[in-house]
Amino acid sequence: MVRLDPRRIKRIKTITNNFVNPLADTRESFSTSLKLIISALTLVAGLAWNEAIRNFITSTVQPWVDSFLSQSLGDLATAVTPFIYAIVVTVIVVVLVNRLEKLEAKFHDPTETPSGKV
Repeated sequence: MVRLDPRRIKRIKTITNNFVNPLADTRESFSTSLKLIISALTLVAGLAWNEAIRNFITSTVQPWVDSFLSQSLGDLATAVTPFIYAIVVTVIVVVLVNRLEKLEAKFHDPTETPSGKV
């Protein structure tokens, strides 16, 4: 039976603690790759919704805006529709981001209960 000196054991532990764990790096890389793939798919879905909403506004809202505002704005009535679209989308995004930030804060705050009361 071989007996190791405690100083030598301490030195071996110090050396092994400095090794890089390749599995930990692989898991982190895989996690990062998954996040990037999810982000890309979310972008694709967002662009599809953008096109759908744009077509809806063009076919339903724009004729109404053109007929309603053409009396007062003339040719500028057609230019107003994209701004209405941008304002509506901005309001929706701000509300969604606000709700997601609150959800994230609840998720990361261990003292908060689901009902919001401690």
